[in-house]
Amino acid sequence: MPSVSKSVQVEGTPQDAFALATDFARFEEWLTLHDGWPDGPPQGATEQGAQFTQKLKVMGMPADVQWTVEELQSPSKLVMRGAGPMGATPRDDDRRRAQ
Repeated sequence: MPSVSKSVQVEGTPQDAFALATDFARFEEWLTLHDGWPDGPPQGATEQGAQFTQKLKVMGMPADVQWTVEELQSPSKLVMRGAGPMGATPRDDDRRRAQ
């Protein structure tokens, strides 16, 4: 199965980065694949086990992904696993650490 991985370094504190990554109403500001929330931005999604659906647009094609929060350690780690169309299983592993 093909795999893609990307890492970036940003200015700011781990707390600031974590706050942005968990502010679902602001995803459109920084996540280019984001195309909306069918049920509105998730509330309480920063709890382990929380589930929500996100609309994405991948290569111009719409895709709904059902996310589950697998790990949460505020303000340093958020891991979500998704289930999407055609057997896609995206994983979002956000780790914040001071450099």
